[in-house]
Amino acid sequence: MAKLVSSKFLGVAASLLLFAVSANAAPRKIAITDDDDLFTVDTIDGREVNCLTKDNTTYAGVSNRANTKFTTIANKTKTKLASLKKKIKTASNAKAKKKLKKQIKNLKKQRDLHIAACVVSEIAISSQAFKATGSTYFNLPLPYTCDGAKISGASVGGKSPLLSWSGVPSEATHLVVTMHTEDSEGNVTPQFTLFNIPASVTTLPEGDFSIGTAAEGDMSATEIEAAGGVPYSAPCASGAGTEVLYTFTVHALSKALNLTASASRAEVLEAAEDALIETKTLQVRRVRWDAASLASNLHVPSSVPSTCSQKEAHFDEYARVFSSISCDDSANEMTVVSHIASGLKTTLEDQQLQVGITRWIGRLALPSQSGFAFKVAPNFLSGATNNMACDGVDTLGITVDGQLILPYYKQGGGSGSNCGPSDGQDYYDRDTVVLGEVDQCYGHSPNGEGYHIHGAPVCLMDVHDPSKPIAYMSDGIPLYFGQGGGTITETAHAIAVAADDGYVTDINYGGGRYEHLDFRPADVIDGTNPLNDCNAYDINGDGATSGYVYYTTKDAPYTIGCYMGEKLSAAPAGVENTKLVSDRTGFNG
Repeated sequence: MAKLVSSKFLGVAASLLLFAVSANAAPRKIAITDDDDLFTVDTIDGREVNCLTKDNTTYAGVSNRANTKFTTIANKTKTKLASLKKKIKTASNAKAKKKLKKQIKNLKKQRDLHIAACVVSEIAISSQAFKATGSTYFNLPLPYTCDGAKISGASVGGKSPLLSWSGVPSEATHLVVTMHTEDSEGNVTPQFTLFNIPASVTTLPEGDFSIGTAAEGDMSATEIEAAGGVPYSAPCASGAGTEVLYTFTVHALSKALNLTASASRAEVLEAAEDALIETKTLQVRRVRWDAASLASNLHVPSSVPSTCSQKEAHFDEYARVFSSISCDDSANEMTVVSHIASGLKTTLEDQQLQVGITRWIGRLALPSQSGFAFKVAPNFLSGATNNMACDGVDTLGITVDGQLILPYYKQGGGSGSNCGPSDGQDYYDRDTVVLGEVDQCYGHSPNGEGYHIHGAPVCLMDVHDPSKPIAYMSDGIPLYFGQGGGTITETAHAIAVAADDGYVTDINYGGGRYEHLDFRPADVIDGTNPLNDCNAYDINGDGATSGYVYYTTKDAPYTIGCYMGEKLSAAPAGVENTKLVSDRTGFNG
């Protein structure tokens, strides 16, 4: 007789939501022999369930007391579901029907969790648009939410995601791909449902459902029209800093579904049950601040991060890119060293390095490390002063994904550190952003072989939470994303250069995905408490030195125009310099 054992490993696999479904064609009763492996696992909701591996196939189900017969959970559940569906037809009132429908939903959920705990799927889901930051979940990129740019003909933002998969079973003929979210009460909100996708297809292109039939039954005609004619309900959580998990699922089926585009997600999944071979899910997260919360400044910091633990937390969110993060409160100094000077970039066109540069010294950004040291607790100054490096080579700060930030103006012949907003000089003809000397992410290679930026870290805004610092400056004051990206032909510096018959770039910074964003404080937007010449915001609005943070802008100085705190006197030797990775293969995580 097969021995009943416990398998913690498979329980862990289930907790990672690695779903697989054994074929529904299995016999209702399976005979258990001494050569079979009967074991128990824990589902992700804590239930102990039975599994059976027989002839290289693993089944989820229930054994009899003598452990001689095994009933698959698919067959066991099928009978119960049929009984409940009959009861719905004869239910006396709406309340009774609702109760029965909830029982059906719970029964299906328990079935799927049982199957998931027994078998690990071979299907893998990925996306070139997702960035591995080191966090538990991928962050759903902003362009795929309602805060993303509008597609042609749409009145609401967001386009459907780029998604890829592999490892589909050879016996599968068609796929169903879905995206949904589920609230704490188990209520499902579909983002999209795509069915009758040929099993040979391995990628869902961004903003394109033509690989299959898109189910329109969960959206009204008005909603689909507002989305540009595409049945994609872009994630749009309400509230302040609301975190939501979104689930992508790939279902491998043994046949096509006899449904039309008018079907709903529930109808598609019900029709798919009898043809289901295997399923795999991938969860991603998104933190959103809705318009009301932004207007109420709920995303704006009420204090300045001034301890090691506070600052370390902001870099830890992008831990994957850093080789070291060290901090000493007593010494008032923090040092970070990144594996890759160019920060977190995807392989997509809108984040490619060097793209958009029209005038520069011809150097390429090779895989390099970068590092920077800055103060932990800022010592605020009383006002904006001329305390910037006149030669333009001063490193101002570092982004939370490891990119060094330099002044917007290129190197000049000046010396000293007494340049700034009131020095009587005009820097428009040295503006690297206007002159086309930086790429679409505001960066380029320096005289060395690394990478640094001269503008807002706009290419990180696909995944970054705007309520958190996007960089820290040498003086320890955080930089937040306010505005950035887009074309700059109408900025003050661009107009001045054009008036001198100079060259002005027409590049769309950020690939045209972020110029509509505005996370500046509401009182900055309405002009009652504007940023000062350093791009600093008085968080208390009292004009005192009690607290300042910086915000990025579309116009110069883009990041900071001067320091509002005493900068760290000297960085540790070699920290600011980029160092070429010895094998020149770059950072591979």
